Amino acid sequence: MDQRSQTVWEPLALVGIAVAGVAIAGYLTATHSNALPLICSINSVVNCASVTHSAYSVIPGTSIPISILGVAWFVVSGLMSLTALRAASSRTPEPAWLRPVHLLWATLALIFVLYLVYIEIVVLHQICEWCTVVHLLVVVTFVLALLRLQRA
Repeated sequence: MDQRSQTVWEPLALVGIAVAGVAIAGYLTATHSNALPLICSINSVVNCASVTHSAYSVIPGTSIPISILGVAWFVVSGLMSLTALRAASSRTPEPAWLRPVHLLWATLALIFVLYLVYIEIVVLHQICEWCTVVHLLVVVTFVLALLRLQRA
């Protein structure tokens, strides 16, 4: 693998992750208002409806679904990833701030994801498979952002 392909695949993967994240978080936002049906498994442990309609599914003190924060987070992450991809594709240097800021952004989301997983497992005793996919996308974003910063 040449140096250019090594530097292009990571931002390209991050863009793909951001697109998938926006789609899933957007879907969860739409299901919160019943604009779309929620499609998921329901058993004693997995129950998306229970999780996505719990008291923890909204921004505290509002009726705004917490998934809207996911949409916003993935949009910002995607924009940073597109900036990196454009630089890699044109073989120009990335802005110096990009990698550390993207890692900080991913770290903040990872902390929030850990809180949400705690709520699902410890408080609600149920998990949402769609939420879990979003959580995994955040973890992968964090790992890629960390690798990119280490290689800077």
